[in-house]
Amino acid sequence: MKKALFILFALTLSLGQAQSAKDVLDRYVEALGGKKNLDKVEAILKKGTLETMGQTMEFENYQSRKGEGYAKMTMGGIDMYLYAVKDGKGFRSSGMMQYEELTEEEAKELAEQMKNLFNYTSEENAKDFEYAGLKEVDGKKYEVLVTEKEGKKLEMYFDADTGLLSFIKIASPEGELYMYFKDYKEVDGIKFPFVEESVVNGMPMQTVKYSEIVVNPKDIDPSNFEMPE
Repeated sequence: MKKALFILFALTLSLGQAQSAKDVLDRYVEALGGKKNLDKVEAILKKGTLETMGQTMEFENYQSRKGEGYAKMTMGGIDMYLYAVKDGKGFRSSGMMQYEELTEEEAKELAEQMKNLFNYTSEENAKDFEYAGLKEVDGKKYEVLVTEKEGKKLEMYFDADTGLLSFIKIASPEGELYMYFKDYKEVDGIKFPFVEESVVNGMPMQTVKYSEIVVNPKDIDPSNFEMPE
């Protein structure tokens, strides 16, 4: 009888200490710098290099809570835009040095994406994930969150010691994609990964290395939002 009561007590205690997706994401927000600091951020400008398929290009990305943003690469002194959106209008690349205007609906959708400055930090995100427990990978422990949608399984691995997002695994019938977030550094009280690596089916695909991250940048050149002729 005493043994049964002990087991019941231990089980109750373990359930009371169980993590949830919200617990993990709340800790992630604190690890980044805390909700108060994150809420102060109205825009982010990132500059660095993108390495892919043996080529290295300069890269610049800007996004704001106003729904504005752009991304461009520079190679051989020539700017090549991936996309840009502002005031409900925008454009995107349709090929090498060719561009097309976004439809009203496309511009609206892209603007909403730009407003999301920090992925997986809202309370709504917690509803999409389930806590999959503490897992060990290559000798390191991670808190894991899982969700499945449209035939794809997404797993997020948060460092059990720091609470920061270490990598994401996306599995689909086409294969596996890993996205790694490394070299976190603090900028104005907020931690950002300064290295992002993508690996597809075991093959390294691209590496982004940020040389500069600016919080609430001033004087963004308006020409970045004008579609090149």
